[in-house]
Amino acid sequence: MIQFKRVIISLSALLASQISNAQLDPPYTVGFIPASITEGDIAFPLYEKWHLSGQADMQLVTQGSYDTKNPFEYTQRVVLRPWLVYSCFKNIKLWLGYAHNQKYAVEEMGNYETLENRLIIMGTFSQDMPRGNIFE
Repeated sequence: MIQFKRVIISLSALLASQISNAQLDPPYTVGFIPASITEGDIAFPLYEKWHLSGQADMQLVTQGSYDTKNPFEYTQRVVLRPWLVYSCFKNIKLWLGYAHNQKYAVEEMGNYETLENRLIIMGTFSQDMPRGNIFE
């Protein structure tokens, strides 16, 4: 019986310590980082006989920090993407593009500077529907 009491007292002490630790605030916080994304696109014909067109888009991403609420304080990323578009088939477009993605260091947030260069090949297929198109 004495041994049973010791086990109950030990479990009660362990449970009490776990409950008291559970009431402490976590060592981290969740906050809001204001950000802004601006994007511009332009499309233009290149060679109509071959059904070639071009497109270019630019994206600018800026951000603030946990302390400042200005979403334009830091430039986080600039992306430039030129595209060649081939649309000779009825419901298919083929895309060939290049993406230059320059990410800048934002020391206050722990972001580091990187440069990504990507070659992009993709296609889109559209289905004619009674009230519009579906793109896949």
